Amino acid sequence: FSVVQIRQLLAFMQGRCDLWQVERNEADVHHYNFYNTADWVIRPATYDHKCSFSELVASNAQSQRPNWFVSHWWGEPVVDLACSLERHGATRGLSATSPYWIAAFALCLHSTSAEAAGAAGDWSNAPFFKAMRRCN
Repeated sequence: FSVVQIRQLLAFMQGRCDLWQVERNEADVHHYNFYNTADWVIRPATYDHKCSFSELVASNAQSQRPNWFVSHWWGEPVVDLACSLERHGATRGLSATSPYWIAAFALCLHSTSAEAAGAAGDWSNAPFFKAMRRCN
């Protein structure tokens, strides 16, 4: 998932935040974390296809092949991660379309935790492990 895609997602969310309720009834996308994003955008958008959000929005599989693995806290505002990735990209001389592996977008949120952990607890088959091996 790229910074451009995150910014597009945030713009989509900002346009609808007056319809959604968050703590303290703040209608500002700057307060929306990954839990909110998963509940209000990712799960509903991917429900019919049972796929990850990255798979849903990708123009092709190669365009979403990540160069960087990002570990994030689900309670973090999405806009804060976008700012961090913008800083990372500027420091590394990356394009705003450079893809990152970000769990909230890369995992199918309709899968069980056992599927996310890999078959029979074999972590070498887990999405996190595979993503880290593919990234630079």
